[in-house]
Amino acid sequence: MSEVLNFLIHRHSYPKLMGPAPSHEQLDAMFSAAIAAPDHGQLQPYRFRVFDIDHLSELGEHFENALRAESGHEQKALDKARNLPTRAPMVIVAICHQTPDHPKAPAQEQLITAALATFQVINAAEALGFGAYWRTGDLAYKASLAKQLKLKENESIIGFIYVGTPDGEPKSSKKSLTSADIWRLG
Repeated sequence: MSEVLNFLIHRHSYPKLMGPAPSHEQLDAMFSAAIAAPDHGQLQPYRFRVFDIDHLSELGEHFENALRAESGHEQKALDKARNLPTRAPMVIVAICHQTPDHPKAPAQEQLITAALATFQVINAAEALGFGAYWRTGDLAYKASLAKQLKLKENESIIGFIYVGTPDGEPKSSKKSLTSADIWRLG
């Protein structure tokens, strides 16, 4: 089995992360991998906002403010939202940047490309020796968070990628399907 195939088959998410996080050079490599994602129409319908250790509190404030924009949240929930980014030394906000009504690449294909680019970032992080995991959750769909992050009308958050040095074992992979369960010939 090739080294690359082995890497892909044994990819894991690492929910416990500590410093260090990727350097600027390593981030450039990770985002170069994103650019290599399949992209019908060559639209590059993705953007990324990086919040490093010096900016995690800013992201936490955005999370808290997104909940405050709605009524009914107790202080405990607001505090939890504010502290979410501190689970890792870096959080990358993955953004789908769509070109509406494109004649060759419908919105769904653009979203898929953005997701593939995001997954390329995760794989590149792991290839560089870092751990990563993709979280979405309700915050990703809050209009007030998109506004705080200054997203454009044609942009939406597709996930928060937590990145850092693994601190412990990867998340247990309890998949119920095998490769034989998901494909057939003809």
